[in-house]
Amino acid sequence: MKEIGVRLLKIIKEMRNKFSLEYVIYLFFSGALLVSFFAMARSKTGHPIHYFAFLRNGYGEFIGLWLLLLLLTILFFSNTWKLTGVAKKMAFILLPAEILILTMIWGSKLVDMWLVLFSAVYAVIFSLYLIWLWHARRIGSKAAHENLGGWIKKQGWMRLTLVLVIIFINVFFGLRNIGKFAAVDEALWTFDRIPHFWKNIGEADWNGTRVSDKPGLTVAMISGLGLVFQDPMEFEKTYGQSSDPQATENLNRAFRIPLYIVMALLLPFFYFLVEKIAGRNAAMFAMIFIGLSPPLIGMARIINPDSILWVFTGIAILAYFAYLEGEKLAYLYLAGFFLGIALLTKYVANILFVYFFALIFLEYIVHKKAYAGIAVKDYFKQKLSELSILFFISIVTFYALYPAVWVKPQRILLATIQSQAFSSTWPLFAVILILMLIDIFLLRGKVLSVVLGFFEKQKRVVSSSVIIFFLGCLAFVFVNTYSGMSFFDFESILASPKSSYFSSGLWGVLLANFYPLVFGISPVALLLLIWASLRLLRKNKQFDRWAFYLIFFILLYYVGSSVNQVASPVRYQIMIFPLALIIAGLGVGALVDAYAIKVKQLYGLFLFLIAASAAVLYLNYPFYLSYASKLLPNQYYLDVKDMGSGSYEMANFLNSLPQPEKLTIWTDKSGVCNFFPGKCSSSMSNNELKAIKIDYIVISSGRESRTTKMIASRLESPLNYEMHLNDLYLGKVAPIFELKINGRDGQYVRVFKNNQE
Repeated sequence: MKEIGVRLLKIIKEMRNKFSLEYVIYLFFSGALLVSFFAMARSKTGHPIHYFAFLRNGYGEFIGLWLLLLLLTILFFSNTWKLTGVAKKMAFILLPAEILILTMIWGSKLVDMWLVLFSAVYAVIFSLYLIWLWHARRIGSKAAHENLGGWIKKQGWMRLTLVLVIIFINVFFGLRNIGKFAAVDEALWTFDRIPHFWKNIGEADWNGTRVSDKPGLTVAMISGLGLVFQDPMEFEKTYGQSSDPQATENLNRAFRIPLYIVMALLLPFFYFLVEKIAGRNAAMFAMIFIGLSPPLIGMARIINPDSILWVFTGIAILAYFAYLEGEKLAYLYLAGFFLGIALLTKYVANILFVYFFALIFLEYIVHKKAYAGIAVKDYFKQKLSELSILFFISIVTFYALYPAVWVKPQRILLATIQSQAFSSTWPLFAVILILMLIDIFLLRGKVLSVVLGFFEKQKRVVSSSVIIFFLGCLAFVFVNTYSGMSFFDFESILASPKSSYFSSGLWGVLLANFYPLVFGISPVALLLLIWASLRLLRKNKQFDRWAFYLIFFILLYYVGSSVNQVASPVRYQIMIFPLALIIAGLGVGALVDAYAIKVKQLYGLFLFLIAASAAVLYLNYPFYLSYASKLLPNQYYLDVKDMGSGSYEMANFLNSLPQPEKLTIWTDKSGVCNFFPGKCSSSMSNNELKAIKIDYIVISSGRESRTTKMIASRLESPLNYEMHLNDLYLGKVAPIFELKINGRDGQYVRVFKNNQE
């Protein structure tokens, strides 16, 4: 009894100490801030509290001063000024105010912009604190970083110099005349989304920062640097009817260069991360293929989310691979950060949630020997914990950099379970996860052990089936293409990506998705991709699980796209290209390592590939995005939904005619109008076109499908001229000027003189 009494006295003493002067002051701060914030919020919802009226015009200053006083008070009472201790006290003192604001925000009540900002900052800092706690618990057994200097020394100055050479060539060709073309939909970003985003940031209109449903925040942030040099509002009224082509070029250049430079600066991540999983040789080959890929360079020259999405998703995937290889926490955090950035760029990146979840099963089946000493339940506990922190970091990144989410946190769901890809399937994933947790914590992983044990024994059959299906699709694309598209017309399917499913079916869309991949990378890279895939079928050889994982992702993306009834032209599947090129790099890297090629020969091969790739870029200038390998028959082309190829060149031809400013043209390619000083129309309205006399007509293969469908839906041709558009597209009338994009007969832009009197 005496001992119990002593313990009770000790507890009472500790409780009394907790309510010392320091904690009374903290309680005052917390309560006063809570009341003040409540008053601010109420004053903005139409129910002002006059006692706090003096706060209405100085919310930001008030919050800043209050937080400063609180910080100074905490420092005054602290014996040691440790950041973690100070942050912990700040977090718990401000917690009631944070709960109040979040409650009002979730209730869709109008809250002052400064309170929303306070709530967002608090949520991010508290989330980082939770990540730090997880990190501190794991750091004992997992290394968080490595010696960068040692890594650089390991690479050698020659390899790093080659990486710089690749980046230099990439930038040289990528920035060459980057303002001299017009791209589809860029005006939406240049004149609307980017200026409005930064305008709303300046006005603290957080809700107004939702500029697109993609959401495209990274494009608005990065390309917004162009606002320092150009004011798009000065050109908005005359854009599309340009009397000064040079001004249009300057505007394009200002907004495109920042996006391109960011892409180029991130390219070394591909070398760094591939080196972590496959060695220096594979990393160098992958760097050459990716850094000097015409479609990737062409896409990066356009103001569009796809122009940089492939960088973010590629880095996120490779970073997670690097974590699986060495279990260094830095790579796990890097994967989460870039996944969040990818979600900010385009919601389609949420396919990585499914992919990373699937990888924990594939990793156990394919690479079980690395986890031989771990029970199944412990393996999944560890991997689910790691995935949770990866996904949590991605959501925190998404939330921190997307002000519109501060106002409506529900928008996080648009990036996850309420996205188009997950809206119908997330319940299935939820059921799978719940069953997994039940098995892990209640049944000790018995069900998972049986299921995964079966697949582990059959992994050769499973992996071979996946590879054979992948290679079979590649082979079918060759057969169908060289037989004159006798089974499926890939070009027409990709030309109508959101409607062709109903005429071509699932298999038509799925196989058409492989068409840009097969012919959109160089023949050398394609052969190496095929060789790397065939290598996975060989027995008694080390299984390259990274190549298999990447092939699995490509199939997952294509199948997911097909199931959602969407075909994938080049732009839609640009994030697949670097992954295919990495597989090619892994293949040739393994080949070089197996035959122990001498250093001089190896560097000769590097230089040859760099020179050859640079020559391909030179020959395909300026139509990098319209690149198609020599394996594709000349009558076909890949860029069926082109982003404006040939517009500038057509305008140049028209500008060379006598008095171009007095001419009137009609074009199905509105980008021509951006560089043409005369009257220019791309309208299909009868009333508008009957009022003008058209001198010249400009048509393109990329707009044939759209234009002819619009004509077919009308009783009469909307154009007031003698020649019918269908005849022009079918080549029944000779043009006065024709440009074949990259020399391909199938991809053209043509100019016709209208003979109407």
